[in-house]
Amino acid sequence: MLIRAGLIPRGHLLTTRGRKSGRLRTQPVAIVEHEGRRWLVSPLDGDPWSAG
Repeated sequence: MLIRAGLIPRGHLLTTRGRKSGRLRTQPVAIVEHEGRRWLVSPLDGDPWSAG
């Protein structure tokens, strides 16, 4: 909800389709820069992407 409202800087919603189920799953993610590299980080614990 906060990401959709634009209140979290560099926050985005990443939507992927389940490999087996075909269901759409949306996770909040943030782009973090550290030592000149960018990382995609999910601040919430959720279903592993590899799980179907």
